[in-house]
Amino acid sequence: MKIEAVLFDIDGVLVDSEKIIADVSVGVFKELGIDVDTSMYPPLLGAGDRTFIDGIASYYNHPLDFEKTKTLIYEKYEEVLDEVGPIAGVTEFLDDLKRANIKIALASSAPLSKIKMNLKAIGKEESFFDAIVSGDDINENKPSPEIYLLAGSRVSTQMKNCLVVEDSTNGVTSGYSSGAFVLGITSSFEKSQLLELGAFNALDNFVNIKKFDNADEFNKILNNISDGRSLVKYGAVECFETSDPSLYREFLIEQSKEVAYNTSLNAYAVYSNYQVGAAIVSASSNEIYGGCNVENSSYGATICAERNAILKMISKEGATGIKLVSVVSKDNPPAPPCALCLQVLAEFCKADTEIHLYNIDFIEKGKGVHQVYKFSDLLPHPFVLKK
Repeated sequence: MKIEAVLFDIDGVLVDSEKIIADVSVGVFKELGIDVDTSMYPPLLGAGDRTFIDGIASYYNHPLDFEKTKTLIYEKYEEVLDEVGPIAGVTEFLDDLKRANIKIALASSAPLSKIKMNLKAIGKEESFFDAIVSGDDINENKPSPEIYLLAGSRVSTQMKNCLVVEDSTNGVTSGYSSGAFVLGITSSFEKSQLLELGAFNALDNFVNIKKFDNADEFNKILNNISDGRSLVKYGAVECFETSDPSLYREFLIEQSKEVAYNTSLNAYAVYSNYQVGAAIVSASSNEIYGGCNVENSSYGATICAERNAILKMISKEGATGIKLVSVVSKDNPPAPPCALCLQVLAEFCKADTEIHLYNIDFIEKGKGVHQVYKFSDLLPHPFVLKK
């Protein structure tokens, strides 16, 4: 883990506001004719005003004017702003990040007007932050990763070097899907719920994060609070691996299949007319890298799709593990990686790394073959140089 930027949600993360905003909204909904049971709030938290207000209206089959309802809630919220304070330890944590020259961004589903109210509550100016992304800036709200991808872009930092801090299940899913590391804050949900969706740890607040003066010290602290997580051996390399909720793993499998297929269409196979596409998933970032076979008139200079994808991963991330491999070919059954590619994969795969093989008919017609192997099934005794 090498964090260069921290991307914060606001409600429930910077400000202890979730209960207050819930109480305010209960009163507004009651004025508008809906007696709301707050037990239905959690699935709507963090997903933006539209999802929240329209979700309530739909559940109770009671039409609401969205803009009017939102305005009423924010007016009432502003009236009780003096009751809103910072999450314990967060102002000191923000000041430490600033002193350590770590980039800081806000990524809230709320409109900018609400963000400004919350900043007032914790005594921070907009200029304190390197970037602010509000619900006004995005097309898809959390749990979509769009808001965090935009925040990472605005601070010019790769997502694998970003830490997202979130309190809601929708927010954790958004941050995790963006490729960032996610730290949960348990102001709205239980720790187990946040960990299940991909947070590497979840804290009650920021009080017990030790003081730090530079980025190296900060990253050491993060590694120490990573819920016991340690480096994992992948072939000849070690890396911190991301955990995968089952639904997200299915998403990675589906996406890597699509990447492998799409890259196969770009294969330079003028001598064999045998197009292959491959995709690998980084164990440390969940980023997907595609590659196709590139042939050469000097046949020995030809590179296979699998090795092409590996070179892309290493050139971007450095040496890291491979969580998943997908290969697309026209054979029936689909072709596995060749012996040379298996040996290269051995440097970066665990014995149980999944190898998904597809033929073109499976993807284009839905009637072909999809086979799944463990890496050890294909190469049970790899040669890995002992260091």
